[in-house]
Amino acid sequence: MYKYNNCEYIMNAFYTFDSVLTDSSGNNNTVNGSYNSFVTTEYVNKTQSFTVKFWFYWTAKSALDYCLFGQYLSSSTDQCLFINIRNRVLCFGFYADDTPGNIIIVLNKWYHAAFVYDYTNRRRCIYLDG
Repeated sequence: MYKYNNCEYIMNAFYTFDSVLTDSSGNNNTVNGSYNSFVTTEYVNKTQSFTVKFWFYWTAKSALDYCLFGQYLSSSTDQCLFINIRNRVLCFGFYADDTPGNIIIVLNKWYHAAFVYDYTNRRRCIYLDG
């Protein structure tokens, strides 16, 4: 992660994806989270453009609606940001206005996903492995 005001490099963890899940940063896995494999992030401000991106490896064989990222303000349109796998495709929404992907997510495979929101044009895009 970079701080954009002075380009200071901040590393909490570094994974080389060399078939071994070892934190190579020297920080001894000091990431916020727990056994349940989740981390706490900063609040995503939906009144400006943003991008959420991450790697994931899906193993949930029976889940019809599997949450990857979520932020809840209230259960009304445009107030609940979520990124999930629904019926084996990625979805990006703000509650009751979902944008589904068009690629079937298969089990036991690494994916890189980016979810881009253009606030000015109210446009959402999902990028998978590219």
